[in-house]
Amino acid sequence: MWARLRGVKRVRSVAAWLGSKPVAAVLAVWVVDSLICWMRVPPDMRGRLWAEDGLVFLRSWALDGSPGLFFQPYAGYLQFLPRAASSLIALAPIQYWAVLTAAAASICVGAVGAVAFHCSRSLVTFWPARIAVALVPALLPLAGVEPLGTLCNLHSWALYAAFWLLFTQTRKRWVTVLLVVFTLAQALSEIQIVFFAVLAAWFVWRSKNLGQRLIGAAVIVGSLAQVVAYLSMGRAPYSDQVPSLGNVIQGMLISVFGGTLTSSAALMTAVATYFGYRAMTVLALVSLVPVVLVLWRADGVHRLAVVYGGLLVVGIWFFSAYLLKFPGGVPLVPWRWGMGPAMLLLSLWIIAIDHFVRRRRLDASIAVFLLATLFIVQCVSFTMNNPRRQGNQSWSEFVVAAKVECAGGATQEPGPGFPADWSWMVPCELLR
Repeated sequence: MWARLRGVKRVRSVAAWLGSKPVAAVLAVWVVDSLICWMRVPPDMRGRLWAEDGLVFLRSWALDGSPGLFFQPYAGYLQFLPRAASSLIALAPIQYWAVLTAAAASICVGAVGAVAFHCSRSLVTFWPARIAVALVPALLPLAGVEPLGTLCNLHSWALYAAFWLLFTQTRKRWVTVLLVVFTLAQALSEIQIVFFAVLAAWFVWRSKNLGQRLIGAAVIVGSLAQVVAYLSMGRAPYSDQVPSLGNVIQGMLISVFGGTLTSSAALMTAVATYFGYRAMTVLALVSLVPVVLVLWRADGVHRLAVVYGGLLVVGIWFFSAYLLKFPGGVPLVPWRWGMGPAMLLLSLWIIAIDHFVRRRRLDASIAVFLLATLFIVQCVSFTMNNPRRQGNQSWSEFVVAAKVECAGGATQEPGPGFPADWSWMVPCELLR
């Protein structure tokens, strides 16, 4: 008993210190989350440029470099953050491009965790729950399937950032300015941010907090820009095959519900085989019971967060499945398209735990145990799982070998591509 009391006092003292040093706490989260993301990517993968990182983003800056690249649509929408980060990386010596890309991507994800941590105080007051909010972007198992360490997938985290940003109420002017700029950058990086436009308009109209209204306005502006980009360019689906409703639901069970706990395709296949998709549906519905119970006694803001977040979890997944039309149907393995919905689902669970602690319906120590267990389970999928990003030369090895060829009279050299069909001819003028 005395040990438990000492533990509670220690947690409260840490919480009090963090509460008195908000800037230090945010910076600490940023650093920790960035380091977690960096460590989740194996060293050999950090040295390889993935897909759009090299062929589209870095190549464009290296060969063109015009300011218009910041807002040039790609695949039907704007990708401002990847474009901006690659513009800085392209200024560095070419042999460091791959490792700098992995570092920049980790730092950007860490920033999302830090901002979510800061903004969550408007919805979550239990300190372990706020720390959980900060850890979700860095530890989500599904992020290890492909997106970690790449600039081209930074937009996946924009949905998580937007959710917490829209519910925050700022007090200081400089904080408001930073959050509005951050919101706009995220909104200009992910087209599915348009799903937040209704919520943003609601806060612009009804909120009495200037910062919250400006953040909402930034979401709306970014959404309009994304719509214009899509209408001007469009996007072709992966196939003409329309997935069946059953296939989409099965994929959701694996990537959204399962993706919050593991990124192991073997494990999810075994679970689906042993329990069946009907049993998995029942388990998924049972897991939502705490979230539904929040609606009974929560205040209006928390109800709005839970209802809107729940609609987004379902809506964004179905939108992706039917818009992209995967060949053969939605992949029945953990897949990165479920990242946004999975992070939002975890947000709802965290809000539910915080609500029950505040209402004294759940003991704080039990709540900490549940949150700790969640992240311990997630750490089973700590290492990035992307075999297509391995093998052949690393980027730095290619640069060393290519410089020799260029010195011998070559004008360009084929750079290593991951996946293999994403290679590009690197002019020797960039290698000298």
